[in-house]
Amino acid sequence: MKAKTYNLEIAGDAYSGTAVEIVKAMQATAFFERDKPVEEYLDSLPESLERFTGKRIALAGRTFPERAESLLRELVRIGVATEDT
Repeated sequence: MKAKTYNLEIAGDAYSGTAVEIVKAMQATAFFERDKPVEEYLDSLPESLERFTGKRIALAGRTFPERAESLLRELVRIGVATEDT
């Protein structure tokens, strides 16, 4: 099955691609997170988001692609990201 492609705006930055591509692009712009493995970066995001927004998210899924998809859904749900359809 082909991965879903997203067009999102997150904190004023535009992202387009699969969930995995977007998480990797987000990490590339996160100055202090660039040297972490991308999976570790993804796992750190719920705590960071809660610290900065006061909103709690939970990542679902077992694989990295599943968890990346979950992150994007959660970002839209809490209003941190907007999706262009």
